[in-house]
Amino acid sequence: LAELEHTRDELLIQLHQGKDAFVDKNTSLHRYFEPLTALSAALGQQLWLVMRAVPENVVSSPATVVTALRIVQREEKADHYIDDNLRERGIPLSLIPERPKKWREKCVQIMESSINNKFIDIRPQSQSVEENKEWLDDLLTEVATVCYQDLKAMKENGVNCFPPDYDILEMYIKAYHTNLKEVVKELIDRELNARDIIKLMVWVGDVRQSFRDVLEIDLQQYGKLIDDKIEESLEKTCVEQVQWNVSELVKKMIHSEEEEWSATDPPESDNSGCFYTTVGILLYEMIDQNIGALSMLGGNTKELLLHECLKQVSVFQQKYKESVDSKFSSYLSSGRSDPPLYFEYMIAVANNCHSCIEFTERLKSTSEIDMGRLKSEIGKLFGDICEKYKSVSFHCCDILITIMFEDLSPVLDGLMTKEQWLNKPMDLVDKIEGTILDYNSDFERLKQNCRTYVIVQTQQRILRFYFESMMKKKIVLKKKENREKAASFIREESEKLGTLFMRLSHATTPKYTKILKQFAELISSNLDTVPFIIGGLSTNYPEVKFHHVVAVLAMRGDLNKTSVQKLMDRTPLTIESGDQDREMSPTRDSKSILSQISVHNPYALF
Repeated sequence: LAELEHTRDELLIQLHQGKDAFVDKNTSLHRYFEPLTALSAALGQQLWLVMRAVPENVVSSPATVVTALRIVQREEKADHYIDDNLRERGIPLSLIPERPKKWREKCVQIMESSINNKFIDIRPQSQSVEENKEWLDDLLTEVATVCYQDLKAMKENGVNCFPPDYDILEMYIKAYHTNLKEVVKELIDRELNARDIIKLMVWVGDVRQSFRDVLEIDLQQYGKLIDDKIEESLEKTCVEQVQWNVSELVKKMIHSEEEEWSATDPPESDNSGCFYTTVGILLYEMIDQNIGALSMLGGNTKELLLHECLKQVSVFQQKYKESVDSKFSSYLSSGRSDPPLYFEYMIAVANNCHSCIEFTERLKSTSEIDMGRLKSEIGKLFGDICEKYKSVSFHCCDILITIMFEDLSPVLDGLMTKEQWLNKPMDLVDKIEGTILDYNSDFERLKQNCRTYVIVQTQQRILRFYFESMMKKKIVLKKKENREKAASFIREESEKLGTLFMRLSHATTPKYTKILKQFAELISSNLDTVPFIIGGLSTNYPEVKFHHVVAVLAMRGDLNKTSVQKLMDRTPLTIESGDQDREMSPTRDSKSILSQISVHNPYALF
């Protein structure tokens, strides 16, 4: 073919130069060599078939590619030869219509077109998007695979097949980068949801990394696949969508939790037998998933997302507490019958909150590892959330205690009364003990921190009630034998209560049972020794105040206001005056049981 074309071209040039009967002879020559045009076109088609699949052919049949390129090079030389020859002789370039063939340019166009067509074929149809929920995963996987395999083939095999001046690897990288960027742009234009945006951005980072690590090709030097402004906009969209999603899920979680509280089956139990529901686990799994999905985003964006998630946790806490209180009100209104297992589910909620503290601390730890030192605002938010969980947990514990004391109240009201207490030794305390032990079988389903809180609070409320009963002058013990009898009861009951709470909390006897025994001595002792008992109380128990002692002395029935005043004047310590009462010590313990009991104008009891 090359020789025939060369012969034709030379004859045409000679005819043109001779100018004899040029037109007729020219026409005859064209007619004679006309089959060459079809032959050349057929050869070209064979070449283009090879060039349309260069990445595949350089691996499977590199010799074919080399042969095709040599033919292209030969035609390129022929183009240059004819062009130079005609110009030197001043002959119009149109003399030879088949020249220049420009097969090298055609070759490059074919390769670029084949690359473009590959990406066109990969793009999903609208129908497949609607039918396949994993369409984006499939698309990104296919695009990455095609790019990786083709560029790998060109890097390892293609550069050896092509002449250096083609700079073939560079050409392919640019073409693939252009198409990658176009694919990414089209996907962004689809207004993807946050999950898919994150998936796309992660994919872009993975492609860039794998090309650099494995192929030693830095796509960044050809420009970013996602421009900075677009990336910033996408990250903002992600944060907004995640914030909305978390907000909606929080609402659904609260609603689902409320429905679960109305169940007729008890909550699930962990390995320690403690009740729980899954709301806390689900909440933090959701947060972990959303933050984990955005792990490739910039530090500021991740912190912003973390901050927004923590704000939604605060919303969850508030709504959680509101639901607890609302359900508690309806529970009391129903006569404690609806929900049927409200008590058990409040145990679960208390436990949930303590579990959420652990989840929060774990989230903070992983966030610090991932993001470094957190902003003070976020650090404070973590602390506030933990404190709020603790508050809600103990609030649920207080509800449990309130429910228990509804059963205890009729019994406690009978303390220090003649009919229900003095004439029925130990009966009331036995009932108190039995009720507490009965509820304790449920309290054992609480996590240790919650159970300790419940036992301590129960102990303090029982003892406070006992002290208050003594200071309300519910009984007057005018006879000595009644005073001794009452004092004996108080000592025995304080001992029994102390043993009970030691058994429940595995702690030492609470000091307040010892104070009760000292108050019993105030009731039964001779008046001469009372000042020394008061002095001992003042020395050993600074939380015992002037008004407490006066109120207890009012139970004796053998003292009047004047005699009590004189008696108090005989105490071995200096007693300072206050507005309505006097204190035996300037030390105040705002957390003590007795500090919560104030008897205004105690002399009015006489």
